[in-house]
Amino acid sequence: MICFELRSSFVAATAIIFFCLHFVFNHALNESFAILLKDGSSNDYFVNLELGSTNDPAVTVATFCQDYNLLPSSCSALDNIVRRKYFHNGDTFGDWNESFEYVFITAFYDIGRGKWTEFKRSEHDYMQNFHNLLQINIPLVVFIDEKYYDLTRAAIIKYRTHNHLFTKVITINENFLTKNILSWSYIEVEEAIMSTHSYQQAILTRPEQLTPETLYPRYNCINHAKIDFIKYVIDHEYSILPIHIGYLGWVDFGYISIESAVLPFELNSQLLFSDHVS
Repeated sequence: MICFELRSSFVAATAIIFFCLHFVFNHALNESFAILLKDGSSNDYFVNLELGSTNDPAVTVATFCQDYNLLPSSCSALDNIVRRKYFHNGDTFGDWNESFEYVFITAFYDIGRGKWTEFKRSEHDYMQNFHNLLQINIPLVVFIDEKYYDLTRAAIIKYRTHNHLFTKVITINENFLTKNILSWSYIEVEEAIMSTHSYQQAILTRPEQLTPETLYPRYNCINHAKIDFIKYVIDHEYSILPIHIGYLGWVDFGYISIESAVLPFELNSQLLFSDHVS
């Protein structure tokens, strides 16, 4: 049940209007909670909102604000309250700095590269480069293989405790990838294609015949998954991010192979586009 009490003060009288509407939410999700919101403008809106627990509360809040023409200050306050309710996806380290208009996303999942015969790269190499990444002054959402959570947590505490940089860590495993990452579902298809004679002949025409992309299906799928991880953050924004972020970027987990001290980093968000991928 949703009830509004609209109070307007006039010279001789006060009009009180109650609007009570019933909303039916997703019956498969059985949790609900109450929100009491007060807007301190000329009209006071007291909103007692019962939201069904949902995978996408952002849609619920946005639709609610639009349908009932709530003032921007009301929507902002409601947005913050709902985020506090749902902000439980993964572990959060540090605090959000309101000067940031962006957040970067990265991920690492062990595909066995340390055991490859070609293009070998150990988990230690990836983690060392991740240490460099942590020292750059950017907020991060980190999807990490559950096997390496403890190492990741220790690195974040070591390199980010002093500046309290926002870092969200979400553990992943095979089940998570299968359920949430579309690109991961194509492993068997890639394996089938790579095993064909026509494929083997085709790669012989490439200037570089042997690359990870031509040899390892799981390597291809995890690289294609970058956009899927970004999509996951967008779809689960309320449970991952403390506020709405204007820009989301990707940075490879093992990309920063040199000390960050020699990498001056300052992103000018004014140069980014708001309507397409930069």
